[in-house]
Amino acid sequence: MSILTMAWLSTAKPKEWFEWQSILLSALVFCSIFTLSSLFQSVVSYPFPLYWSEGNRFWDYSLVFGRDRYIYPLDQPIPAQVEELRQFIWGLAFLWPGLSIQGMRLWDSLLMTFPYILLGFFIFNRSNKHHWLPLLCALWSFLFLNQGPIYTDLVLAAVLVVISLYLPLIPQLGLVGITSYLLAIERNHWMVAPTIWSILAIFIGGFFPSHAKVKNPWWRSISVAITGFLFGFILPILIHHFNKSSAATSPVSVAARMIDINSRLNAYTFIWNRLLPNPTNPMGILPMLGFAILPVLLLIFLFIREKTWRLSIWQWLVFISFNAILFIVGMVVSVKIGAGNNLHNLDMLLIGVLISAGITWKKGLMNWFLNPETKNILIKLLLLIIIILPAFSGITSARPLQLPDQWVVKDALQKVQDAVNIALPNGEILFIDHRQLLTFGVIQNVRLVPEYEKKQLMNMAIDGKLDRLQNFYRDLIKRRFSLIVSEVLEVNFQKSTKPFSEENNAWVSHITMPIICYYEPFYTNREIGLQLLIPREDIAIGFNGRLCPGAAQE
Repeated sequence: MSILTMAWLSTAKPKEWFEWQSILLSALVFCSIFTLSSLFQSVVSYPFPLYWSEGNRFWDYSLVFGRDRYIYPLDQPIPAQVEELRQFIWGLAFLWPGLSIQGMRLWDSLLMTFPYILLGFFIFNRSNKHHWLPLLCALWSFLFLNQGPIYTDLVLAAVLVVISLYLPLIPQLGLVGITSYLLAIERNHWMVAPTIWSILAIFIGGFFPSHAKVKNPWWRSISVAITGFLFGFILPILIHHFNKSSAATSPVSVAARMIDINSRLNAYTFIWNRLLPNPTNPMGILPMLGFAILPVLLLIFLFIREKTWRLSIWQWLVFISFNAILFIVGMVVSVKIGAGNNLHNLDMLLIGVLISAGITWKKGLMNWFLNPETKNILIKLLLLIIIILPAFSGITSARPLQLPDQWVVKDALQKVQDAVNIALPNGEILFIDHRQLLTFGVIQNVRLVPEYEKKQLMNMAIDGKLDRLQNFYRDLIKRRFSLIVSEVLEVNFQKSTKPFSEENNAWVSHITMPIICYYEPFYTNREIGLQLLIPREDIAIGFNGRLCPGAAQE
């Protein structure tokens, strides 16, 4: 009703109730405003996490520019379970003196919205007559990419790739090389993204400067492919080799890099049933992806079928095969245990489809949007679906942000601070979770214990390599910590009918049970998700029929 009312008010012709263009514009504006509002409602001063990893993520981000917030030797490194580029981008907020958790949430919301809009603006900035069109297309790009969502470091890399398309060949290769290297050290599978995006735009769309000396798409594409391979694949091997003192431990070879990638893949557990409807993702990765990209791909193919834009057999081959590569890589990563319940691991494909839409826009699709009345009803409805569908799930599931009462929050914070004050003289204090309380100075006078952070422990648990947890188990046995601050720990093995049952069961088996063997909770707040544990006075031999780690030594 809101969209129809906006369309009625914006219809210019006095004798008509609605125009298709008014409906499309109203739908786009409404969906954009609603989705942005939903994302920014998390900008609150609530001191506890709003989702599973939020608080500890903020701790990760603070370690670049906000390390002085912690009581810890400056000459000792602090490990973090986060990619370096992502840590740097989010960590820029800590350059602001006295940054609060509300300010950090504002920065987080800006990073998950504005770069999407910026990328769309550069991709669709094609109109000299209609200066408002690039902004509208940028808003739609935000809606489209938000279906992931997609991490900002990858989106900013895509921005650099699109900018490189307007540069002479050498600067273009330089930007592609830089982005390929930076993405390769972030995540192995990201190293192919800049090359594939660039070749899609160059070989299929003919994107290069009008004054370019090398206008042959074959030569430009081959040059980009070679540059991407050298900077995204070979250069990390060389740098890794020269950073090591022993060449035997890090051989400079493509085979070594391939073996390393293969070993990482073999170390993961893949849950293939998550491709289809399942408890973790009720829609399933494949159907969810279909709703996200198929309407856009259908519109592109309908546009090509009208012979407005003809592709050669080689262009078809590149278009289909390159997007297929991004699809396969995204699918494999999406079914890895711990991969999440949305499309964020299909990030490269979503950006690839967005660039493909930008190519089609350049070739004449813009006229379909400007003059939908001249098209049949199928095209009109398809344009409307492409605008509304990316925001539909968020609109229908949106709810006001519900937080615990203020007195509950204050009481919980006081309990933590009191426990810290009592435990300090007796030993170290470990924040497995809720490290944001240290980051933003809510809890005072705690010397940081950097190891054993929640995400680090979860990764060790789902990898199934218990040798990585032996130091943690030894510290539990010795009762190294006088106090442990955690989420609520319960021995609750879940059936496969529950969301994230595999991740939960790995956590319970390898983390929760060993902790409860040697520590007992004395304060639990389920509404906030907070638990405080102290060493057990008794000697634990086993738990729920299983021996505790190191029970024989005890």
